Amino acid sequence: MTGASYANAESTGYPAVTSPTVTGYTPSASEVDYSYPAPTATANVKDATETINYTPDAETATVTYVDDVTGETVKTATINGVTDESGTYSVDLSGINSGYRLAAGQNSNVAYTITPDDSGNITIHLTHSIVDGTATTTRTITYVIADGDKSKTPKTVTQTMSWKTVTDEVTGTSYATAQNAYEAVTTPTIAGYTADKASIAEVTEGNLPTNELTNTSETVTYTADEQSVTITYVDSQTGKVVKTITITGKTDSTLTVPELAGYTIDSTNLPTSFEAGVDSLSVLVTPVNNGNNSGNGGSTITTPGNNHQSTGSTNSGTNSSSDGENGNSNENTNVISKANDKQPSKTKQQPNQNKLPQTGDEAGQEVGLTILGLMTGMLGLIGLKRRKRDDD
Repeated sequence: MTGASYANAESTGYPAVTSPTVTGYTPSASEVDYSYPAPTATANVKDATETINYTPDAETATVTYVDDVTGETVKTATINGVTDESGTYSVDLSGINSGYRLAAGQNSNVAYTITPDDSGNITIHLTHSIVDGTATTTRTITYVIADGDKSKTPKTVTQTMSWKTVTDEVTGTSYATAQNAYEAVTTPTIAGYTADKASIAEVTEGNLPTNELTNTSETVTYTADEQSVTITYVDSQTGKVVKTITITGKTDSTLTVPELAGYTIDSTNLPTSFEAGVDSLSVLVTPVNNGNNSGNGGSTITTPGNNHQSTGSTNSGTNSSSDGENGNSNENTNVISKANDKQPSKTKQQPNQNKLPQTGDEAGQEVGLTILGLMTGMLGLIGLKRRKRDDD
């Protein structure tokens, strides 16, 4: 005998084995085939080994940039790799609105691991950049004199309102908040004029879109008031009122003193325009010398009336005496007419008006007339005595 020993497999052999599935990996063989060992020397019987190698599959991770304000996706990116590959992703804001910035807590470098089930995807959180700023607006108040002396126009008033602005750099939306108000402005008073607005009201603002901020303007218009002036003509020789009239006109319009028939007007320092607050005017006039007046004789001045009150003075004295057969005739006539003087409460007088004759001069004239009357009477008595002697 040789002592040789042989072995035969008693079972059905090694059954086929399917390689287990590993997500994200691919096995080198999908299964291990069935095998039945051939008879062999007992010394050669041993275990059989089969190795299956798994290779990670190519995978990607998706990076999503999300606008936390709107919830919208702004951008996506892809990380290429294989299953279970790890790395660090650097945030890239290129290609998106420059107004975006990383949201609070969002890092610029993000660790990742690629997985076949997308659990390794990355989300980058963004928010909007908000820029604070300032702005100003103005309100201009312009004053206009529609008719009258434009040199009296008040100065233009310009007011400023300050704003704080907040601008969303992504959407471009901007809002402004007022920091003060346009204060109310009382309209300046111009004597003799009426403004169409007593004041410009205060204006307050809240929040407004910045693009709606505008400068504003207001206009106040003045209209000249109607003025009435009573003109009193005063005789420069006697100081008595000759005539009184009333004229009207707008403030600062031309004032012309009407001529007075039979007199010349002293225009020294007379106003040339209607003034507020001046409702009366005293004007000196001098009788025109027509050659019929003498120093001791009477004077008669006639002023035609134009539905206005007019006054004048007439002084006349006539003395006569005669001797004859028919007797003596004596006549002494004095006619004096005095006007009622009317003095306005506000009168603009000419500077030399205080040089007019005083009441002492008038008294002297009355004394002269009295003496003249006495002389006439004496002459009449003498004539009677002569006639009586003749009769005797």
